[in-house]
Amino acid sequence: MIEDARQAVKELDREGIFSYCISLDPKADEYVSGIFGRQFTVIDNIQRLPEKLPELFVALTK
Repeated sequence: MIEDARQAVKELDREGIFSYCISLDPKADEYVSGIFGRQFTVIDNIQRLPEKLPELFVALTK
């Protein structure tokens, strides 16, 4: 499953489509980098989501 997702991300990249993962899974560090490389953020506490989303938006749109 991870390999399929990694392949999909590679295909998007070849098409010029930027993908970025925001995961709410506290265990995502174990697998998400294998799919997205360094293009991900793990927010392991849902209460921090409203605080983190604006920060991520600014960082990704610079």
